[in-house]
Amino acid sequence: MYTTDTLPTSFCIAQAIGLSGAAWLSEYAGNIFSLSLMTIPALLQSHKEHSIPLSTITKQWALVYETGKNRAPPIALFTATTLLYLSWETRAQSTLSAIAPRGATTTYAIAAALTIAIVPWTILAMKGTNDALMEKAKVGVQEEKDLQEGERVLGLLNRWALLNGARAMWPLAGFLVGFVNGGITVSRQLFGNTVTEG
Repeated sequence: MYTTDTLPTSFCIAQAIGLSGAAWLSEYAGNIFSLSLMTIPALLQSHKEHSIPLSTITKQWALVYETGKNRAPPIALFTATTLLYLSWETRAQSTLSAIAPRGATTTYAIAAALTIAIVPWTILAMKGTNDALMEKAKVGVQEEKDLQEGERVLGLLNRWALLNGARAMWPLAGFLVGFVNGGITVSRQLFGNTVTEG
């Protein structure tokens, strides 16, 4: 049986990367969620309190979005890959299956799918809002001439914040699912196979 002294280093590293990667992506649900919790409200506040034009606000949103688009999916893919490695390492035929919780292979695979779900969520749920905001960032917002256009853009920004907050829940769920598996496995490393599952 494996102990804390004999558990493969690669497994321990994959657990650390997989779980911390999923948590970081969602970051309470920080990296993604902070855009909805802090960035969008700050942009909207700067428009309301300092009369920053919505044309500028949408350009700033576009910069933030592009930065996240270039960083989050590769991190999600890497994180999901490490979780799939954990799934493979805990399969029934493996030597780690003795200390892995029942269903660990499936649970780690679910954690991987939840973590990478930010990509299809962005495409399926957010594309319309993203495209509309990108268009406003390119062509500008004529809020002085058309008050309804300004209201539409404010609505788009608020909708984006809501959809993005929901997107942050996917890697958070992946982290929580993986954490349960990891916690049981670590407990079994430390205390033997006497740890029971609910």
